[in-house]
Amino acid sequence: MEIFLQTDTWIALLTLPFLEILLGVENTIFISIVSSKPVELRPRIKEEE
Repeated sequence: MEIFLQTDTWIALLTLPFLEILLGVENTIFISIVSSKPVELRPRIKEEE
């Protein structure tokens, strides 16, 4: 359990939740921007018969 007394360990353990929150917010912003485009500007999927 000596590993939890090291500063590097705590920095590594706190970095992961910080990055998860940051990327979650970034994804939310990206999805809101993409979904706010008018339907005419969205790419269409061609259906092949």
